[in-house]
Order: sequence, then C-alpha cells, then structure tokens
Amino acid sequence: MNLPTKFYVILVALIIAVLLFDLQVFLSIKQQKLEMAITPETYINHPKIGFGKLLTWSQPPQRVLGAETYQIESTRIPVKESYVVAAIGDSMVETMGDSLDYLRAELRLKYPATGFAFYNYGIGSENIEEALFRFDKPFDRGNRHHVSISDLHPDIIIVGSWAYNPLFPHNPGKYSAKFSEMISKVKATGAKVYVLSEIAPLSEGFGEGPGGVNWPNEIVKPHEERIIEGLQMAAILGKNMGVEIVDAFDKSKASGNFGRSDLVSSHDGIHPSILGEKFMASLIASAINLY
Repeated sequence: MNLPTKFYVILVALIIAVLLFDLQVFLSIKQQKLEMAITPETYINHPKIGFGKLLTWSQPPQRVLGAETYQIESTRIPVKESYVVAAIGDSMVETMGDSLDYLRAELRLKYPATGFAFYNYGIGSENIEEALFRFDKPFDRGNRHHVSISDLHPDIIIVGSWAYNPLFPHNPGKYSAKFSEMISKVKATGAKVYVLSEIAPLSEGFGEGPGGVNWPNEIVKPHEERIIEGLQMAAILGKNMGVEIVDAFDKSKASGNFGRSDLVSSHDGIHPSILGEKFMASLIASAINLY
C-alpha cells in the first residue's frame, strides 16, 4: 500500500471512530434518561416546574445519596436565600441530567431550606477548544435553551475536565493553555468555581457495551492514557489557578489510575452509572459551602 492510500485509510478509520463515538454519546444519554425514569423517587427528585425556574424545597429526601453524608446544621443559614448553579463540560457533564438532577437531589439534602436553579451546559463529544468557542454564546441543545453562561451570572459554576475528549492530534501543552483560558473566563463571571475531575476510566471493558464504541485494544489503551493525563492536568491546573477541585478521579480509583466498575455504566463502559452519577454529585455537594 503506497503512502497516500495508507493515509486515506487511516483518515477514514478515524472519521468512522468519531462518528461511532458521537452515536455512543447520544445512546448513553438516552439510556441515562431511561434509567432515571425508573429510579425510585427517594433518589431522584424531578423538578415540578420547568427548566431555569427557581426550585425551592421544604422537606429533605429520605436517603443519603452517593459517597458523602451531611450534617444539617439548623442554626446555620446560607448567605443567600437562593443560588444559580451552572455546569459546563462534555458528555460527562451532559449526562448529569438536563437540570443537573443528581446534584439537585444532593443539594436539596444538604440545604433543605435554600432555593436553587440549575443549568446544564454540557455537550457530548466536545473538546476544550470547542467549549471555549461557544462559552459566550447562547446555549440551545435538546430541551435546554439558555443564555450564555457569562450572561446567566450564576453564583456557582462547575467546570468539567473535557479529559474524555482529548484534543486531536494529542497536544498536552495546548490542552493546558486552553483549559487555563477556560478557568480564567469562568472566574471572570464572578461565580464561585469548582473544577470537576471526573471518575477514572475502566482498566478492562472501556467503551464496551450495547451503546459503547467497542474499539479495538490498540485504540482503547492510548485513549485511556490521554484521559487519565487530562483528569490529572485539570486538577493541577485548577489548583494552581486558585479554584476548588472536586477530585472524583482520585476518589474513584480501584487499581492504579483505573476506576471502579460499579461507577461506570454497563451500557457503554464510559459514562457514569446511576451510582457513578450520585457519587460525583455527592462529592460536588460536599465541596459547595454556602455559609
């Protein structure tokens, strides 16, 4: 096979891999919504009014969710009566629910008398460079129709790592520069910023499942190495820039830098399972201090 032909074969293979990954993200989100629909109400608290409306609660849920427990201090009152919370990232954020359902349930537990409005700005199959391009633009995806994050003026912004969608070609230096730029833009909004380093990838079975990409091992292993690198870099960069870190990556490790299988969806072998969503949401809620 001559060089031009070999190049085109590789290019076509990469395009097919990207298209399969986009399809996998779409199917994963549909699966998440299906699982959420059959999850007991004590775990998922569905909003009674539309997206973007102020949500208030009076009674905490019956059970403790995820990885953390909270001591409700009745004598302490948050600084404000209500808060606007936004999250931006790739599909690891998008699958948190249109209104960040898992985090909503956790914050309802931790702050039962406080009102919240939740906005999910996550887009699947997106890298950090693409996220920067859309940051100051209105958001319109599925059932989510929001002003730009900069125009929303949220009190809290959760920033994903985009580690599961590495830049192509692989370029750690460029990722570092772009992620630092993202943190600077988010900090400029005046919001309290939390960088989320998401759950660790599986050592075996990554991308496998009925909705998975089901890549061959020679593609999976380098991709996982880049994911791990991105998760670690996001936490380091965030810390160096003075924002709080929610290190789900470190807390979800089971063997080396690889994660617990129960936290990953068996549907696609990549995105968080229901337990994994609760796990991350509980870590975020634990980090958020409104006093």
